[in-house]
Amino acid sequence: MPNRNTVQKQLIRDILIANQYKHLSADEIYDLAREQKPTISKGTIYRNLNMLVRNDEISEIENPDGSNKYEIMKNPHYHCYCTECGKIFDSKLQINTEWEKTLDVDEGFLLNKYELRLFGICKDCQKKKKYNNV
Repeated sequence: MPNRNTVQKQLIRDILIANQYKHLSADEIYDLAREQKPTISKGTIYRNLNMLVRNDEISEIENPDGSNKYEIMKNPHYHCYCTECGKIFDSKLQINTEWEKTLDVDEGFLLNKYELRLFGICKDCQKKKKYNNV
């Protein structure tokens, strides 16, 4: 089946572009899509998200709590995960391409993708804990 651009795919892309600094769940994308296209179904959103991920047009970010998030493809970057509130945000840590060159993997294995996840406590949660302990 040929990969064709549809109104639904473009709507998802537009939503992710408009929210490029957020990491949206499928349900959040569905809610935003319904504001513009009230008849769109949740199944259509999931089907198109899967297709866009397979075509490397968007990224699917695995969330430890199981509610995967999506973002429009942008320059390679790492993600930070707050272990308190579950928030995911882009890290300012620079991508290190030097260690890629020295990465020793199985002979004949071609590395084409990797990810580094950083876990900790976001600023908002740190403030709440500090505030509650005073």
